[in-house]
Amino acid sequence: MEDPVQLIQDISNITDNLFLWTHYYAPERTEIQKLYNFKEPILLHGKYFAYKWNYSDAEYHAGGEASYCMWLEKNVIIDVLSDFGFSNITIISEDCEHERGSHVLLVARKHLIES
Repeated sequence: MEDPVQLIQDISNITDNLFLWTHYYAPERTEIQKLYNFKEPILLHGKYFAYKWNYSDAEYHAGGEASYCMWLEKNVIIDVLSDFGFSNITIISEDCEHERGSHVLLVARKHLIES
């Protein structure tokens, strides 16, 4: 994803519910930073820091047609979701030690679903 913030904003314009699985940037995972050759953070939308992974700079490529992707830290993902109205966020699972990078599975809702 070249602009994960824009994607979340676009999704927020068409739905009140989001099921998301994604890798996230974890500063403590220095071996992952080396694997993907992450550089200094880049400011997206004037508010959110993201880390660019140029596929040509790394031995591992998981992207589509784009030449790079941007990773957000987990807390930034939560902030972006909240800023676009997803105030009810539940983390279903998380793997902080995965060999290809930390990842999280979550559900985000704009409103509580009453049972």
